[in-house]
Amino acid sequence: ALKDAQSWAQGKSLSDLDYQFLAASEEIDRREVQQALEAERTKEIEARLAEQQKRLIQETQAAKQQRILLFAVSMALLLACGLGITSYFQYRKATASERQARVSEIQALTSSSDALFASNRKLDALIEAIKAKRKVQKLGGVGVDTAGRVDNVLRQAVYEADEYNRLSGHKAAVLGVDISPDSEFIASASVDKTIKLWRRDGTEIATLKGHQAIVRSVKFSPDGQFIASGGDDGTVKLWQRNGTLLKTFQGHSASIWTVAFSPDGQTIASASMDKTVKLWNSDGKLLRTLRGHTAAVPSVAFSPDGKTVATASGDKTVKLWNSDGKLLRTLRGHTSVVSAVAFSLDGQIVATGSGDKTVKLWNKDGTLLRTLEGHSAVVSGVVFSPDGQTVASASRDGTVKLWNIDGTELTTFRGHTAGIWGMAWSPDGSFIASAGAENTVRLWQSHNPLRTIISAHKAGIWAIALSADSSTIATGSEDGTTKLWSRQGKLLRTFTGQNTAIYAVALSRDGKLIASGTNDNQVNIWTRNGNAIATLVGHNATVFGLAFSPDGQIIASSSQDNTIKLWRPNGTLLHTMTGHHAPVWQLVFSPDGQLIASAGGDGTVKLWKLDGTLVRTFRGHTAAVWRVAFSPDGKFLASDSGDNTVKIWTVDGKLVRTLEGHAAAVWGVAFSPDGKIIASGSVDNTVKLWNSDGTELTTLRGNSGAIRGVAYSSDGAFVASVSEDNTLILWNVQQVLNLDLLSYGCDRLRDYLRVNAEVEKGDRLLCSPIGTE
Repeated sequence: ALKDAQSWAQGKSLSDLDYQFLAASEEIDRREVQQALEAERTKEIEARLAEQQKRLIQETQAAKQQRILLFAVSMALLLACGLGITSYFQYRKATASERQARVSEIQALTSSSDALFASNRKLDALIEAIKAKRKVQKLGGVGVDTAGRVDNVLRQAVYEADEYNRLSGHKAAVLGVDISPDSEFIASASVDKTIKLWRRDGTEIATLKGHQAIVRSVKFSPDGQFIASGGDDGTVKLWQRNGTLLKTFQGHSASIWTVAFSPDGQTIASASMDKTVKLWNSDGKLLRTLRGHTAAVPSVAFSPDGKTVATASGDKTVKLWNSDGKLLRTLRGHTSVVSAVAFSLDGQIVATGSGDKTVKLWNKDGTLLRTLEGHSAVVSGVVFSPDGQTVASASRDGTVKLWNIDGTELTTFRGHTAGIWGMAWSPDGSFIASAGAENTVRLWQSHNPLRTIISAHKAGIWAIALSADSSTIATGSEDGTTKLWSRQGKLLRTFTGQNTAIYAVALSRDGKLIASGTNDNQVNIWTRNGNAIATLVGHNATVFGLAFSPDGQIIASSSQDNTIKLWRPNGTLLHTMTGHHAPVWQLVFSPDGQLIASAGGDGTVKLWKLDGTLVRTFRGHTAAVWRVAFSPDGKFLASDSGDNTVKIWTVDGKLVRTLEGHAAAVWGVAFSPDGKIIASGSVDNTVKLWNSDGTELTTLRGNSGAIRGVAYSSDGAFVASVSEDNTLILWNVQQVLNLDLLSYGCDRLRDYLRVNAEVEKGDRLLCSPIGTE
C-alpha cells in the first residue's frame, strides 16, 4: 500500500501533512524491514550458534573419547611395556637357567669321564670327555674352571686310553681270537657255538655256524684263506674265509681247547682235554697222535720253522716234540696247570702261562730264563710281538700285560669286566685283540705314541738322572736297586747288592760312572759295566742328592744331615759345606761347573762356590725346597717346594716369577735344552709343562702315585718322570705339545663310533663337525 501511495503521489502537489504522513510511513516501513532483517540475522546467528554448540558438543565428546582412548592406549602401552620387561627378564632367566643346565650337563659328563677312567673303562671315559668338549665348543664361555676340568679329563683319557675299539655281537663269552696274516681280519670263537669274522675296523662280515657246542679256539691259516676251529663237540672244523665249511675232523674223545696251523699251512694241530694232541693234514687225515701228558692239554703251538711242537698241560709241564711225534724234552717249573704256550719269532724262546699266575720264558733247550710275576689269576694266553722283543700275557684277572723279554713289565691294559680267555697280536704289530668272558673282543693299540710306561722297579722310584746325550737313563728305587735304561725303555743293567733304599742317582757326563746314594748314609760309585769302584763314607744320614761336575772330576752329595760334601770319584773328601738348617734334598752343578745350587728343607736355595764359599741364599718359598735346576745357559735357577709352587730366579737372586698350578708338593723340576720350557712333577701325580713366561702349556697324567723326579732329554724329545707307583714314564713331549686333543681322540674312536653295534645312535656323529651332528 505504501508503494501504491508513493506511486500516486508522483507528480502531484500534496500538503505538508500528506508529506509528513508519507515520510512517517516510509520510516515505519524502513524500520519494519530493518527489524525483519535483524530478525533474520538473529535467526541465522542463532542457527550458527546452535551449529557451533552442536559441533562443540561433538568435539567435546570426541575429545573425551580421545582422552579415554589415549588413556586406554597408554595403559595398554604401559601394560605391554611391563609385560615386555617381565618377558625380557623371564627370557633372561630362562636363558640363564638353560645355560646353567647345559653347564651342569657338561660338569656331569666331566665327572662321569673321571669316574669311568678311575674304574678302568677308559674308552668310555674318552667318549664322555669328547662329549663334554663338544658341548663346551657349542656353548662357549663356560668358565675357566669348567673348561679346565673338561680339558683335564680329555687329556687324561687321550693319554691313557689304550683300548680303541670293541667287537660286540657274540651272545656269550668269547674264548678265542685270531688275526689274519695281513692284519685286516679278525676271527672270534664263542660259548654261543659260533665263530664271527670281522674287519679290523670292527665291521662284522660273517657268522660261521656248525659246531654243536662251545667253540674254544680259532686260527687263520698262514695264507689267510682258511680258518680252523675247535670246540667242546670234540671236532676240528676247517672253513673258507667266506664262511663255507670245508671239512670236519673227528677223533678226539673230549673237548678241543686249542687248534694251530703249521707255518706251511699243511698241518693242523689240536689239543684236547683227552690228554692228547693230534696232528692232521688239511684234508682231514689224522697224521699222528702225541701222547705223554697225564692231564688235559689246553694249548699247542708250532715253532716258526715247523719242526717243533710245544704242548702245555694240566700236569704242570710243557713238552717239546719233533714233527714226527718224538718227545724231545719236558719243561718243568710251573706249580699249576700250564694253560698257554707260544714260540718267539726266531724259535729260540718258549713262553708259557700258568694257573700259578706266572709267565715263564724258557730257552728251547729247556733252560728256564726268567719268571714274570704280576698277574693275580690264571694266565690264559701268551704271545710274542712280531719283532720278538715283547711278550703279551692275558689273564682271568681281566688284564693284558706287556713285558720286555728281559722280564721288565712295560704296561697293563685294563678294561675287561671279566676274565680274558684268548689273545692275539696283529702281524703288523699295531694292535692286540683280547677275548673276554663279557662277550666282547677288545682291540688295544700295542704302542702308545705319546708315552712309554715301564714298571721299572718293585718299589717306589725316588731318583732319576740322564746321561749327557740322553741315551741312558738311571733310576734308583726303594727296592734297593739302581737300573740303567735305554731311551726306548729297554733295561740295560741292574746294580744290586745295595740292601738299602736308593734315594739319589747321578751319571757322569760321559756315562761311564754311576753314583747312587742310599739310606745307609753312603754313596756307591760304579762303572757302567757294574764294577763297584768306590764307596763314599762320611754323611751321618740318608743321602738324597748327588751330582757329577761337568768334567766328571768332582762328585757332590747332600744329605739329611744338613750338609753338602764334595768328593773325588776315588773317594777323597774335598769339602764339607754347612749352612742349611734342615736336610739338603738335592743339589746340581751349574753348566760351567763353577757353582753348586742346593735345595733345602729350610725353605731356601743356596748357591755355593766349589771351595765351599756360600755365594747367596734365595728366600721366598714357604715350605721345604725339594729340587733345584739350572737353565742351560746358567743364568736362571728353578726351585720347587712343598708350597706347591715352582719359582724361577736369576742367579743373582732376583725372583722372576712363581709357577702355580700343582695341587700338592712339587718334587721335580727341569729345563728344556733351549731353556724355553720347564717341566715339573708333583705329589699330585702329574707332570706339568710351562712356558718360560709362566704359562702352563699342558698337564701330563699317567702316574697313579706321587712323582719324585723329572728329567728333560738333551735333544728335547722326551721328559722322563719317576714315581712312587714304581714306574718310569717317558713322555713324547714334542708330540704332546703339538697335539690337538679332540682330533686325536676322535681319530682313535672313529671306527668304534661308526661300526660298533652297541653305540647309541646319537653318539655316532659325536666327532662330526659342529652343526652336522
